[in-house]
Amino acid sequence: MPCGIQVIDFNYRYVYINKVLLEELGMKSTELVGHKIHQVFPDFVETKAYSVLDECLRNRQSQIVTNEYLNGDTVVVYELEIKPIEEGLIIFTQDISEEIRGKILLEESKKRLEAKVKKRTEDLAYLNKYLEEKVAERTTELEHFTHLAAHDLRQPCSILITYAEMLTEILDEKTHPQIWHISEVFLKNSYTMLKLIDGFRALAKIDGHNLIKKKEKIGEVFLKRTNLFELANHNIIVLNRVTSQVEVYKDLIEILFNNLILNVIKHAKQEDTVYLTFEEKTENDITYYIVKNDYPKTVETKDLFKPFNRRNREVTGEGLGLSICKRIIDYHEGHAMLKSDGKHFSFIFSLNQNAKLLSSKDSFHREDKSN
Repeated sequence: MPCGIQVIDFNYRYVYINKVLLEELGMKSTELVGHKIHQVFPDFVETKAYSVLDECLRNRQSQIVTNEYLNGDTVVVYELEIKPIEEGLIIFTQDISEEIRGKILLEESKKRLEAKVKKRTEDLAYLNKYLEEKVAERTTELEHFTHLAAHDLRQPCSILITYAEMLTEILDEKTHPQIWHISEVFLKNSYTMLKLIDGFRALAKIDGHNLIKKKEKIGEVFLKRTNLFELANHNIIVLNRVTSQVEVYKDLIEILFNNLILNVIKHAKQEDTVYLTFEEKTENDITYYIVKNDYPKTVETKDLFKPFNRRNREVTGEGLGLSICKRIIDYHEGHAMLKSDGKHFSFIFSLNQNAKLLSSKDSFHREDKSN
């Protein structure tokens, strides 16, 4: 856009005004040149622009200032770039009214948009809170039902096991082979059902409100759980390398170790010696615990934390053990992962909510020749 130019002397008298500015003002050159500013525009003397003009004449320093005036019903805004020259001052005048109006409209649009976004955000936050409360309510109801249902199912299942055991003891396998075999199948499946029920009870227990968190020597807790299973009879050698104390929910950690130990027993071959090791490693001030055992197969671990998933379809089980273990670590606000490298099967976990999820670059994934 063409720029208006005007020159004034040290007495505030117009010396020169270019055609652009004259057309914008709707005046003739003779109406301005030779006249002082306050004679032509008496109200201009009261503006900030006039004060800046006066300062520039005295201090001889360049400045930029805006000036507004009413042209009919329209507010016109000029940007004045004032520079000292030998004759006085030269002033470059640019009409920035459209630019200012655009900024005002943009700012108003921005405020309206921000208000809408704020309203939508508040609505979504309210809806999210409502949904979270409903989900928590339904989850609590479901877990309560699961616990009660598992408890109610356990009693008749235990009675069936008792009668099945009595039948297998009373009957002679040789004289009543068919009935004895039916009793054995019945007993075996009853035990499977009981384990499944206990799995559901364990899942429900994890969200109980009567759990106490305190410091424990987690390695000793591990050893005590292994002693319950008489692992030497299964040709399993236990190695504990964890000496640290850590805050845990002991009841839940015992369930975790029970499930991991049972997994080792189920997958161990009786003729081979299997090492079950519990160790700890620290990276970036965070301690990771590793429960690993010899397992000469590479297993796809992606979905093993999901309920009813098993790493070996040839081995009987309910597929709840690892899911329960993961839930226990989640309850501790930690992280858990599985590793299978064709030599060992490892359950790796942290009990620190600031621990990062492990990647293939971590030391746990490098070859470990130790047992």
